Amino acid sequence: MVRKWFQGDRDLKILPTFWQIYKGDFLKANLLGLIIVVIGAILLISISTYLLPYSTGLALFYSC
Repeated sequence: MVRKWFQGDRDLKILPTFWQIYKGDFLKANLLGLIIVVIGAILLISISTYLLPYSTGLALFYSC
């Protein structure tokens, strides 16, 4: 809002402008969060499947 005021756009409706900006930023932030969670899940699954045979609990089954 303040940015638009400094740009010279003084006749703004505060609440509709706020909600429009809020909705756009909310969707962007959640999309970024979803991407980070998916990458984290892929890394977690990859690392856990790589380290699973070398864990002490399952080493007994692989040594036979």
